[in-house]
Amino acid sequence: MTLKSPSTLLKDSFDFYKKHYQILLTIAVIPAIVTAIGSYMSYPSMTSMGYGMYGQSPIGALFTILGVVLSIFATIALVKVSFDPMMYKTAMEAFKASKSLFFPYLWVSILSGIVILLGFIALIIPGVIFMVWFCFSGFILIHEGTRGIPALKASKK
Repeated sequence: MTLKSPSTLLKDSFDFYKKHYQILLTIAVIPAIVTAIGSYMSYPSMTSMGYGMYGQSPIGALFTILGVVLSIFATIALVKVSFDPMMYKTAMEAFKASKSLFFPYLWVSILSGIVILLGFIALIIPGVIFMVWFCFSGFILIHEGTRGIPALKASKK
């Protein structure tokens, strides 16, 4: 099998996004809107006494947390749509398909994050090496269904 040239990869990627932009954009925008609402509602506010103290709205914090959770679902949904765009007609279908992988994806992300952090604590170079090794663990989980440490091992190969 021969590798595609960078220009061919860019052209194929652009064609893919042009063909599927509606579902991809919808998946990406939903968590961004929720997070933006949370950020707006959490904006520092003045107290009624005019002291200029900063306060965080509980509703704003809730929207921000919801935005982070939706971002994880969106990441899974975007990868699923990228692997098989014909399987999902709407963004909601892709989000529903990502439900079963939320906690496994979170776990693989936490595991790889811990290993990478330990690599950076040891020395900078091991952290960079671990980042390169484990950057595909989430994709392996979503595409192949390999969970936990086996996903990290498969990513290293």
